[in-house]
Amino acid sequence: MARPDPQKTADSTWQEPPVRQWRIKFFASLCLLAFLAGLMLGKLLKPDPAQPARLLQVDMLGPELDLCFSRLPKAAVIDEDGVFAMLFAVEQAEARQGVLSLPEGDAASWRLTPRSDGMQLGIVSLQPLQGRWERVAGMKSCIRVSVSVRR
Repeated sequence: MARPDPQKTADSTWQEPPVRQWRIKFFASLCLLAFLAGLMLGKLLKPDPAQPARLLQVDMLGPELDLCFSRLPKAAVIDEDGVFAMLFAVEQAEARQGVLSLPEGDAASWRLTPRSDGMQLGIVSLQPLQGRWERVAGMKSCIRVSVSVRR
């Protein structure tokens, strides 16, 4: 009866496997190493999600307010009935307030207050306000809030 597996010979010379098999193993190991290196770099460069952003600086520039954070936070905008407010998911900081001078000669009061889920920026005036916000060009994690009187 014939054996299904090939018999080993007493020949001790090494037989070279096909080149195709070497290439497959080489590229598979390269892909695995690149994947593992990418995972390590991503873990090192990604900010810690458990640590919320912090408010670093508040600057008034005429009708604009610059808010700088340690990193950009999640934000929500409330722009109804002439009142402009923003909610930021940041670490609580001390309350701040001030007055913005609008181009039309009016003034708008702003107040940054801590809340249980972050900070709230509220801007009010005697006239209905219209507000907008944008990232400050050239600064990585700053937001510029500008308001004007709604006509």
